[in-house]
Amino acid sequence: MKLSQVVARIALAASLLLAGTTAATADGPDAAGAAETPSQETEAVAAKDAGNGSDSGSAADAAASSSGDSKKKNPWRGSSVSYEHTFSAVSLDKASGQTWNPYYAHSFSIQPQWHFNDYIGLKLRIDVEQELTNSDDTIKRYEWMWSDLNIDVNAGKGYTEKVTGININGGLRLGIPASKASQARTMILSLAPMLRVSRKFPVLQGLTIAYAVRFAWQFHQSTTAQYDGTSLSCGDPDSEACERFLNTGIRNAKNALVHGPSISLDILDNLSLSISYSMRRMGLYDLKDEDIYDSGTGAYLGTLESGENDITARYGQSFAGEISWNPIDLVGLSLGFSTVYGDLRQNGSKQTPLFNQFTNIYLNLSLDIDALTQLFR
Repeated sequence: MKLSQVVARIALAASLLLAGTTAATADGPDAAGAAETPSQETEAVAAKDAGNGSDSGSAADAAASSSGDSKKKNPWRGSSVSYEHTFSAVSLDKASGQTWNPYYAHSFSIQPQWHFNDYIGLKLRIDVEQELTNSDDTIKRYEWMWSDLNIDVNAGKGYTEKVTGININGGLRLGIPASKASQARTMILSLAPMLRVSRKFPVLQGLTIAYAVRFAWQFHQSTTAQYDGTSLSCGDPDSEACERFLNTGIRNAKNALVHGPSISLDILDNLSLSISYSMRRMGLYDLKDEDIYDSGTGAYLGTLESGENDITARYGQSFAGEISWNPIDLVGLSLGFSTVYGDLRQNGSKQTPLFNQFTNIYLNLSLDIDALTQLFR
């Protein structure tokens, strides 16, 4: 048995033992001020994916072509399941704020893929997460939270221009509202086409510089988020008189533009480093003129017209870095960080860029389905 295989099996056993011990003994104090909402988790995943190239769907094809024809023939190449531990960086510093609100969670991710040929493929991803500290976002302690279901139709290898070596890749993502956050926003579906331009340079085992742009259309039943429920009876729930009891007033985003660069360096055949940065603009639904009525008599009091200075968009950024190691074809280990944040704090001041209170650190263990099936053949 090779030394790398022995090290990998020891690391796998240690990770599973640590995970079981942590889940059994975790009972932290009041928590999760830095915990991300499910929608932000999705953006954090996208930030990490942009760094390692999997957002374009071309990483699986590149890995398949470098590991032999037998793996390349498998249409499910690139499929994986992973287990991850995540904690907020501010959890390490009790003096980071007026109150200490740590965040620590573990999650499972299922990412099946199917390649019809070298130029078109299908990828699904859904995550489920459990916070082990006290959560600010769940009703019950240790409640499992599902992410949205993402279905990606990717262009596989894409097109590579022979003279410059520039690769153009694209895809279309369908978002199914499986998370509670998206359901509270009454989201029906999201459609998000993506375009990625990249070029590989002969540095070590390969240096890839890329720029990706994704635009999303989001379809909702209502323009604002809804409460989970209301104990007040106001008659017809579709009437304007009931609207304030059913809706939070926070406007949903009808579209989103996310774009930014990424760099990936293959240091060795099984060791890589990636960094990505992206900017986002969330376009909000337009305000409409609101009729005002007396709460007691129901008499019409006038119309509140939307002003010229209404906020029409929210702006934010994300930053992620990761180092990945594949000791054997079956196992992948990655250590990294990701942060998703708005440009402004609640008091209107500028948010600290790149590293801030929303920065999370994670350790991920993934199993390659193709390599796993090889063991049972």
